[in-house]
Amino acid sequence: MLMMPQFKRRYKALSQQNKRRVDMAVEEVLTSADPTKVGTYKRRSHMFAYEIGRSLRVTYLVHRDIESIQFVSVGDHKSVYGHD
Repeated sequence: MLMMPQFKRRYKALSQQNKRRVDMAVEEVLTSADPTKVGTYKRRSHMFAYEIGRSLRVTYLVHRDIESIQFVSVGDHKSVYGHD
């Protein structure tokens, strides 16, 4: 598992309640037999998005060749994708 600097920075800015929600989402992705089935593939950004409620998202990449998951970003739709 790898957490990108952007993910770490945005995670720190979250409320304690949202940090717990993100922690549970990350754990679910990491323990899933197939992390590509947990999130929704976003063609435009070529990564997966795990939606937490209506406003929070965790984006990640799955590297099957090295059996690794890279967490890219966390936040609301606009901050994660750069648009509404």
